[in-house]
Amino acid sequence: MAIDFHRLKVSEIIRETPEAVSIVFELPEELKSVFDYKPGQYLTIKLPDGNPAERRAYSISSSPHWDEPIMVTVKKLSEGNLSVHLNEKLKVGDYLDVMPPIGAFVPDFETKPNSHYVLYAAGSGITPIFSILKSILKVEEHSKILLLYSNRTLESIIFHKNLIELQQNYSGRLKIIFGLTQYDNNWQGHKGRFTTLNLTALLQKNAPDFREREHFLCGPAGMMRQVLDALEILAVDKARIHKESFTAEDVIHQNGAKKPDVEILPRRVKIKLYGETFEINVEPDDTIVSALQKEGYMPPYSCQIGACSTCRAKAISGSFYMDICEALTEEEKKNGYILTCRAHPLEDNCFVDYD
Repeated sequence: MAIDFHRLKVSEIIRETPEAVSIVFELPEELKSVFDYKPGQYLTIKLPDGNPAERRAYSISSSPHWDEPIMVTVKKLSEGNLSVHLNEKLKVGDYLDVMPPIGAFVPDFETKPNSHYVLYAAGSGITPIFSILKSILKVEEHSKILLLYSNRTLESIIFHKNLIELQQNYSGRLKIIFGLTQYDNNWQGHKGRFTTLNLTALLQKNAPDFREREHFLCGPAGMMRQVLDALEILAVDKARIHKESFTAEDVIHQNGAKKPDVEILPRRVKIKLYGETFEINVEPDDTIVSALQKEGYMPPYSCQIGACSTCRAKAISGSFYMDICEALTEEEKKNGYILTCRAHPLEDNCFVDYD
């Protein structure tokens, strides 16, 4: 069945920085298996009494391999109504509507055991990276990690104390290079942004085996572009590079929105959703998700920018145009999966199965 929301109680709220909080959830016994997750995945959250369309994806910052409850970390954004509410108004004992974990920004411990890693983060991009980092340290006892983490100020570093403690406890396996763009004379870390030029030097000095490592990066578009350019210069295999985007600007900046080479026309599409099969009209300006919303249905979705996979469904028949499909793997594309938040039907015999 297509994924749906569950109402979860907030058991703890941790103030990480002046602009970020971690939200810990209490899981009833019957939902523990439903909320099993992998490091790097995310939860889609909305307010129980809010606008059903006002939902956002937040990365899980806890680790499934540590003895800790499931937790997300949310940075307050001035244009983000939900992030403001979660930072300023949410209280312990409140309830939130939460979808089960999803996402493919996940290390492969099974087929790539004892790999070494380079992790890159900026700002709140540390949230999935923190889960991945802790999981590697716990599961892969021989793996080494280099973390490059950029922030504006010392006070804005999310998980700063936790990361320092992890570096001390795993001194032979974990090295962290903190970077600040605003600092005083006492700052001993990296000064300024991580750029293509200094990243190539940092990798050669601190991870000379960088071509054999797995690279995970998450952060603003500019930072991600610098990292990707550095890895291209250093001839790192693209199969070793894994990235997570948070906003439409990030996705478009990194990948570009493709222009269709075919005409998008009104189409009649068959849908299977929550056990019900029906047909809808999809206009040229609509995606499958927006067309379903206009018909009064509420399909699973979150980002609507092709960066997550909450809206993923299988195309049983027909063909589709997607300008962005960041969250799908090549294998998923070959198996007929589409991101319905970006998919435009190209035929009248299209059948999309969410279930």
